[in-house]
Amino acid sequence: MLHDQRIERLNEAEQAWVRDEIANARALVRHACPDTPDAPLTPQILDRAFAAAYHATPRGDGAAANAIINTVGIAFGEYLVDTLGFEWCIVIDSDGKELAVVALPDTAKVTVFPPNLVAKRWENGTTDFLDDVYKVIQQQVESFRRDSKADEQPPQASDSRGGWLGWAQRIFSRSRRD
Repeated sequence: MLHDQRIERLNEAEQAWVRDEIANARALVRHACPDTPDAPLTPQILDRAFAAAYHATPRGDGAAANAIINTVGIAFGEYLVDTLGFEWCIVIDSDGKELAVVALPDTAKVTVFPPNLVAKRWENGTTDFLDDVYKVIQQQVESFRRDSKADEQPPQASDSRGGWLGWAQRIFSRSRRD
């Protein structure tokens, strides 16, 4: 089910939080991946750092889990900003207020909630997923850009079978935890 959403720019405190989490991600990589301490924060290196942190964190340590989820999620979001032209934003809807990145806001409005995406994988014990997720997002954004240029009209995000929109909502959007 789609929620009415309002998208706002980050305020100064939220921008500072993003910068702090990116610095935390660099520190996590230096610690978790000592063979590549100065590696760029790519999905591949974030996968390695996340897996190491996940396996080293005691189950039930919610504060540590939350810190790792935010650090890795925000670093992944920044990679989307840097490589695919996403922009940081706050999405406000009936579920509340959440940090997100958005691309193609005037056409397809591709929205990803990076910390939530990472949190879902933490909960089910999945590691080594960011590189694959990035490739899917990249393909979708490129497809929407091509369609938008070809048609000079916003692409349709859904069809009678649910189309890509239903799939993307399951993968990228946040959901209430049951």
